[in-house]
Amino acid sequence: MKALCFILGGISPLLCSASQLRWEQTTIEVPCEVGQEEVVAVFAVENEGEVPVEVLKLSVSCNCLVAEMEDKVLDPGESGEVRLVFTVGNRKGKQKRVLEVVTDENPEEVTRLTMTTEVPELGVIRPLVLLWREGETEERSVRLEMMDGVSWALVPPSKELPFSVEVAPPQEGKPITLIVTPLDWEPPLREEIQVMFSNGAGLTQTKFVRLMVR
Repeated sequence: MKALCFILGGISPLLCSASQLRWEQTTIEVPCEVGQEEVVAVFAVENEGEVPVEVLKLSVSCNCLVAEMEDKVLDPGESGEVRLVFTVGNRKGKQKRVLEVVTDENPEEVTRLTMTTEVPELGVIRPLVLLWREGETEERSVRLEMMDGVSWALVPPSKELPFSVEVAPPQEGKPITLIVTPLDWEPPLREEIQVMFSNGAGLTQTKFVRLMVR
């Protein structure tokens, strides 16, 4: 809706943007559990104006989102909600998704609704890249940190790698450490090792460690 604003000392009106819709929140953080397939954020809205408002368009930021609104016309004093459904898939870590809302009040103005969530990881590897310069033969190490009840295993490579991978002696309360040592190679070289994490519920996640020689 456009409201009329008057210039002091004159009678000429100006059109001012004054949205009738009041969103309870425009940013929502939603928790996510291990193995959860979908995360849902619900954005409540109310028409505080004197005329109906129609939602013309709901635009999502990726194909992992679905926006749902049962009644896209809100009469004066009426409340409604927009459900934003995020499909987790193989995504991990911090996720931020945006929904753009356009109404008939002013089709050129966009209201952005933001949903954030943290998709838990069964295990974390640090660092994810090991780098050697030409002529270097020193070992490098990576650390594996896991949630309780999670096990890990090296995924057998599809070919013989010019690196050796060994597990350092375990230390109580410390992350698992993998020792990686280059064998015979000629730079440049790019390889990777894969680590699979799994829990008792059958959920698995695979992480990659890049091995590079320059």
